[in-house]
Amino acid sequence: MNRLSPAVAGLLMATAAFFLFTCFDATVKLLVTRYPVFEAMGAGFFLSSFFVLFWAWLSNRENFADVIRPRKIRLHLARGIVQFVANGLITLSLTHIGLAEFYVIVFLCPIIVVFLAAFFLRERLTAATLITAAVSFAGVVVALRPEGSFSVWTLAAFGGTVAIAFVNLIVRKMAETETPLSPAISVGWIVGAPSLILAAATGWVMPDWADAGVMLLGGLFFGAAQIFLVRAFRCAPAGVISMPQFLQFIYGAAIGYVLFGDAPVPWTYVGGAMVIGANLFLFWSQRRGGPPSRA
Repeated sequence: MNRLSPAVAGLLMATAAFFLFTCFDATVKLLVTRYPVFEAMGAGFFLSSFFVLFWAWLSNRENFADVIRPRKIRLHLARGIVQFVANGLITLSLTHIGLAEFYVIVFLCPIIVVFLAAFFLRERLTAATLITAAVSFAGVVVALRPEGSFSVWTLAAFGGTVAIAFVNLIVRKMAETETPLSPAISVGWIVGAPSLILAAATGWVMPDWADAGVMLLGGLFFGAAQIFLVRAFRCAPAGVISMPQFLQFIYGAAIGYVLFGDAPVPWTYVGGAMVIGANLFLFWSQRRGGPPSRA
């Protein structure tokens, strides 16, 4: 059987990564009704580092220290700081604007990544990537039909989205020198620790056993997602790998229905079909090119 091209292998891993990120978001949503936002979010980030450390030890006992060692500490610090700012802006804005407007702004991220990668990383803009981005974003707009209201919190959400786009670029750069495990470990500490400190300063709530289990599950989801994402960025350009992020709209709708009883409206199916179709087109366009991937 023929092996996958590097781009398709990267897209598959990115698809898995963004699904796991959506699962992590769901654990945070389950917790924020009972715990401060930074506690619910920070616990998952912080715990994810220990899951990745444990996995690194299980799978690389002979060279454990090497696979977790950061090569370029400045990149790790930059990624962690930018991600902390991004998550803070996005989390704060979510409490002040409607969900439809919020998600439309957040799903600008893959489009922003495409153009930032072309400018900063000199990645070539391909027709397939641009078509996928345009159709996917149109699908999100069709499904959500935002009212178009504007406030300072709309601007905060957009600022957080731009920051997340820069996070993706930094991760793409880290993939050139770092192992898939070291960025997954460092982000948990750099983002998780300050979040938990803020939570402790503003009103820590001791979790019960059930909620502690949800926090542990969130850490597992986030840690696994980080590993998949770094591996994906080693296989293909950032502009290509960012496209499956649009699938979070599909994952979120499905998880929202199962966990929270949020029944999709007919427009959700129309927009979802557009997003899925655009990503299938991208997979089809990337099925050739480069030596087979072992990823």
